[in-house]
Amino acid sequence: EVYQKYYGDLERQARSREQRRNKRREDKEFLERLEQAQLAEDIANYERKIVEEKNAQRGALQKALEAQISNKPDQIPHKQDAPSEPIFGANDGANEDKVAEKRKRAVDVRTELEKEIVRKKKEEILQQLIEQRESQEVLDKLRQGLRDEHKRRHNKLLNMRKSLD
Repeated sequence: EVYQKYYGDLERQARSREQRRNKRREDKEFLERLEQAQLAEDIANYERKIVEEKNAQRGALQKALEAQISNKPDQIPHKQDAPSEPIFGANDGANEDKVAEKRKRAVDVRTELEKEIVRKKKEEILQQLIEQRESQEVLDKLRQGLRDEHKRRHNKLLNMRKSLD
């Protein structure tokens, strides 16, 4: 009787475990089907949106084409007579002084820029040297402090040994 009760409990536990496992599997399959349906719906919406955008763009292009056609001139404009004076290069020979002045200004600007660059580089190098000197002074002070500390300890140990002797 005890074994039958124990066996019955085991059977119930096994059945409930199997039912839970089946329920989990069914839930998982349901969720997967639901997710697939949602993905299919999203894809359909996306494709619908693309088609609508293409149609809207096609309509805008059609309107632009109609506007161009409606505003098109009826005929080609008449040819203009050739000018008596040359259009291109008319002022090339007359402006030699201006060209020379522009060239001189360009050279002056370049030399000024080069001088400024050299000055800035000198300032940077000078600043680096000042920083190095300051760092060296700090290091020298630290070394001297360590030496003094070492001397004090040494003297203290000597005094302790003398007092012990």
